Amino acid sequence: MTVNNFKIKIDGKDKEVTVPFATYFDESLGREQHIELYEKAEMQDNVNIIQDFETTRYSPETLDSDKHIFYSMQFMTNSTPSGDPNDYLPDYSVVGISHPDIVERKSNFIKSFFKFDFYDNPNPQTQRLYFSIISPINNGKPFVKGGPYDYLLQISNDPISNNYDPIGYAKALIKDENLAVPLGPPYYYDKLESSQFDFSSIGKNTENYYIQWLKNRDLVPYNIFYMSCKFFNAETGKTHKFINKVQPANTYTLSIPDYYYYQLIFDPIKYTYIVNQFDLTQFAANDGVGSQVGHSLTFDNPIKFYEYINP
Repeated sequence: MTVNNFKIKIDGKDKEVTVPFATYFDESLGREQHIELYEKAEMQDNVNIIQDFETTRYSPETLDSDKHIFYSMQFMTNSTPSGDPNDYLPDYSVVGISHPDIVERKSNFIKSFFKFDFYDNPNPQTQRLYFSIISPINNGKPFVKGGPYDYLLQISNDPISNNYDPIGYAKALIKDENLAVPLGPPYYYDKLESSQFDFSSIGKNTENYYIQWLKNRDLVPYNIFYMSCKFFNAETGKTHKFINKVQPANTYTLSIPDYYYYQLIFDPIKYTYIVNQFDLTQFAANDGVGSQVGHSLTFDNPIKFYEYINP
């Protein structure tokens, strides 16, 4: 260690020692910049950084000039998977929500809903959930008399029938007797919602037609997401998982991601979106991306989900 040596002699007089160190400093040099840095550090620790979360609505790119998009949610009528698409129905009574409950708008019906989750990639081990859409079931497409499911619309007075509704039958009978020309039996509900959805840009069924997503793409630069579906059943309290194709007979272990997702693509220029089939095996030549769905004029090619049966 190098130091200065001082020798002080005692001679009875007061002594002064000069220490060769500066005891002053210029506080103005850099002080203002340090204060600014301190303020920024404290603000970042205590207040979220300002980010642009402004959203805009994206509409589906469809073939229909009236701008419709179609969903078809199918419930399995058997306790074990059969591999037969005819064993699925767009009918809530399959999962315990009866037709009278639907017609009378009971809580087990109006509190049930579908939930669509959108992930940044189809790998469950690395994916992140970015947003979800809740779809109430009380805006489903009603069954139509003379349509493919009109037998579900019929009111039965037979206790062994799946359509058994003695109160509804009695009301229909009284109403019929008051007519000059009786119409039945059989009797039919005036309106019975199915688990099929026809969303449009105008009218009563605009809910879930538009998707709200970020306008500024600096925060989340992704334009491609992968959509899965679940159904929350207010009658039983259970959650039903859905897959994108018919479950093979007696098969419970399904290929991931081939059976679980549709692909959603945003167009940030036109503010539109499309939904495509997704199956890495079936559409391997195109990185798993199949044809567009949900965009046709009718339910011929809807976004179709099938209930997954647990073992």
